Parts: sequence; C-alpha cells; structure tokens
Amino acid sequence: MNLPRPDIFGMTESDLAAEFARRYGKGRFHARATVNHLYGKGSLAGLIDREEFRDNRALATRITEDFGRALPPVARTEREGDTVKFTLALEDGYEIEAVIVPMATHTTLCVSTQAGCARGCAFCRTGAMGLGRNLSAGEITAQYLTARFFFGADIENAVFMGMGEPFDNFGAVRTAVEILTDPRGAALLSGNVSVSTCGHVPGLERFAELAKRRGAGADGTARFDLVTVAISLHSALDGVRGSLMPVNQTWPLARLKEALLALPHSRVKDRLYFEYLVIPGLNDTAGAADALCAYLEGLTAKVNLIAFVAPERSALPSATEGDVERFWRLLRERGIPAFTRKGKGAGIRASCGQLAPERGSPPRTGA
Repeated sequence: MNLPRPDIFGMTESDLAAEFARRYGKGRFHARATVNHLYGKGSLAGLIDREEFRDNRALATRITEDFGRALPPVARTEREGDTVKFTLALEDGYEIEAVIVPMATHTTLCVSTQAGCARGCAFCRTGAMGLGRNLSAGEITAQYLTARFFFGADIENAVFMGMGEPFDNFGAVRTAVEILTDPRGAALLSGNVSVSTCGHVPGLERFAELAKRRGAGADGTARFDLVTVAISLHSALDGVRGSLMPVNQTWPLARLKEALLALPHSRVKDRLYFEYLVIPGLNDTAGAADALCAYLEGLTAKVNLIAFVAPERSALPSATEGDVERFWRLLRERGIPAFTRKGKGAGIRASCGQLAPERGSPPRTGA
C-alpha cells in the first residue's frame, strides 16, 4: 500500500508515534528518537546511525525514505547589522518572511503564521497584502529549522508576531507551539514563546481553555499557561482603535477586556503584554494615556511602546524616539508599567508590521 508522504515538520511526537504504529507496528520509542534526531540535526540524514536503531537499521532506512523531506528553499536574505530577515518559497508559490533578532542575552525568531493577513490594520504592510492562506504547522516550524540549521542561529525565543493573525490559524499555531516546546525536540521553554494577536476574542477564549488545563499539549509538553500573550492594542479608545484596526468593529475594547480577564495570564506578572505603536498626534496624547490607564485596571500587564514606521503611501506619520519618550513619560506618571522597545531591522522592513514579501501570492498562469 502506498501511503502519502506526511509532513514530519508539522508532527508532534504523538502524531509520529501513531503514524509509526500504522506503518511499521512501532511506537513512541522510535518516534522519540526520530524527533530528537530531526531537531538535533535539521534533517533525517544519519538516522540509521542512532543507537535506538542499532538493531533495526532497516526501520531507520524506511523512516528516512518515507518521512525525509527538504526544508522550503530560502528565496532571499536581507541583513541589517545582526538582524536577518529571510524569505521562504513555499511549494505552491507563496512566500513568507521570518526574522532572526539577536538580543542582549538571547536570540529571538519572529515567525509567520499566514501568507498575508485578512485583518487589514492601517499601519501594517502585511495587512495591505490581504490573506493568501493559512500556513500548516510544518510550514511554521520549518521557519525555526531554517533559522537553526541554515543560518546557524541559536534560537532561544520564538515570537508568533510575523505575517498573519495567529488565532485565525489556531490549530496549526497550537501544534507548532507543542512541537517547538517538546523537550525531546526543539526544546524551547514555554515561557520563551509569545503569541501576538490583534484582539481575536474567540482565539483568546480557546487559548484560555488550554491554559486552564495547565497547558498540557498532545505530548504533555506545551504549557500554554506559561506562553506569553501579546495584544496589538495601539489605543484604548474605540474610535481611534477602530480607525486603525477593523477587528475593533467586531470585538470592541470592552469585549476584548472580558476575554483578557478570563485569561490566567492577566493575573500573573510577565505573561500579558500590550503592543502599542506610538503614532504622533493620534494615540500619544494625555487623553490617550488616561484611557490606557483606565483600560489596564484589573489586568496584570505591561505596555511595550514601539515607534511607528509608516509604510508606503501611509497617511499616518512615523514616530521619532522623542515621540516615544514623551508618551512613555505620560504613562509612567500614571503608574503604567511601560517600556520602550527599539525596533530592529527597520531598514530591511523587518520591524513590526513591515513583513510583506515581494511575491505574497503564487505567480499568475495563463493570459
């Protein structure tokens, strides 16, 4: 019987064990060894030499033939200092971008969850593309494997803040988190993973349910109660936020706060963050600071301030470091725990909201 070639990059250890049982009559022991090898070497090459397959080298050969596959090719690479943005060419012609961001004590990978985005935020180049399609879990984890083994980056943090709205692709994102936090595989700590959302209330409610189970994923590894949640907020006034983010028309600020209060993260330090692009004259006034102060009441959260970099043809003005500093002082005067986050990679369009590959959709065919 010819079975279809599965995408091993998108399979948890439990998924792989079930598939091994179906194909070979084997289970978790060999699946665990395979996962460990894949995330230790970047491919299944050399699996036959592992101790676990010493007495069954034919099985290692079959697994390599049935499950071995190449990572998506890197179509382009752009660098600004130590920051690296790379573009992956997917099999159907879509392209996605990911960013390797060296920090003071670790290296972070910003991953994409969709080719494009349907949410249409006014400040976002990705949103201007529209939605191509959701990525599979394997296409998400392939970004990690590429950063780790093609570029040699020692990734310790993963942030789901690239192209797309993660909660519009909830199942694949959940699986990718489970895979990346598997201690036998990529072995990222759950506390070193962040998921950013535009304020997708049903997604937050589903995420809260995962977290309330103390986060055990399919392999008993992912701790969703420890995964950081970041909210793309940008204003605590419905009128202003609605002009920037169409999602606010569907789930306005009051409804969003209900969902946030139900998150276990909202009662624990360093588990809930608000991302706030400072846009001069729009959301950086004393009134904006007062509204944000009122909105944060009852939430244990911090605010990350980011200087807005206007995309092409934007009617909104870019912010300077001085603009961010002034608004930061307004927030600190009101007791809001706010921090300025210096964007990296602005010159290569690798900062927040700037990801948009040259070919966001498959090339057209025919006339």
